[in-house]
Amino acid sequence: MTKPKLALVVEKAIADVKFCLKEFMQYDEEAIRSALKAYPGLFLKNYKLLQTNFNYFVQVMKLEPSQILTYPPMLQVPLITIKSRYAFLKHLKRDQFDPTKPNFVSFNNLLIPNDNEFCEKFAKTTITEYRKFLKTL
Repeated sequence: MTKPKLALVVEKAIADVKFCLKEFMQYDEEAIRSALKAYPGLFLKNYKLLQTNFNYFVQVMKLEPSQILTYPPMLQVPLITIKSRYAFLKHLKRDQFDPTKPNFVSFNNLLIPNDNEFCEKFAKTTITEYRKFLKTL
């Protein structure tokens, strides 16, 4: 009996993501297993997006790979969202992702879907200011 095509696609997607996490991002089996438990949907995403986001987090935002897996969904957020919000926080001098320091912004808060909530609660500014800033990018 042959497997249905959908099952093959899902298996391939999972294998690609696992390979990306292990070989490209250098996560060990335990870290990958933890990510799968915490956020199983990550393993059905396009591994190229995960790789692109990982590169941005490490090279531009200067995050440690271990920090990234504390909130696995950040690997699958559209890069434009990450770039614009990070640039805005940096502009406001609120780009602080270390929980031991003042003005800490968690990754969960950085990537919430609602721009109004992001601006008011975490960037401590208005949506109008954020929209003005976006026009400068």
